[in-house]
Amino acid sequence: MIQSGTKTWFTAAELAELALPGLPRIKRKVNERAADERWALAVDSRGAPLARPRAGRGGGLEYSIRILPAIARAELVRRGISIDGQVHASPDDASGIAASQLWSWYEAQNAKTRAEAERRLDAVQRIERYEAAGVTRSMAVMRS
Repeated sequence: MIQSGTKTWFTAAELAELALPGLPRIKRKVNERAADERWALAVDSRGAPLARPRAGRGGGLEYSIRILPAIARAELVRRGISIDGQVHASPDDASGIAASQLWSWYEAQNAKTRAEAERRLDAVQRIERYEAAGVTRSMAVMRS
């Protein structure tokens, strides 16, 4: 079972089960694509591998979300499966006075203003989650 908002590595079976756009829906076909595109050898800009051995029985590889097509990454974020980009300020944050002042302002507002602030925060967080998954800002804004 996939946990919401925390998953960044996926097996071929998980990718097939998720039926993501831009990827095959059969494990064998996902493995074929991974072999054809040499996912096992791919590295990011810092040289970190984008594939790793799967822990546990059965072996195989897990693939980083960053190796997947942009449309598949965007769908994982949209479903809330991957990249929890939510950042919340709180009065006891390291940012200290600024966060405290923001919370004071928010708490002093009426229900309509709070609802609008929450709606805007949600939109910004959705865009940040898409960007964290490697989607361009323009595409993230269009999907939000």
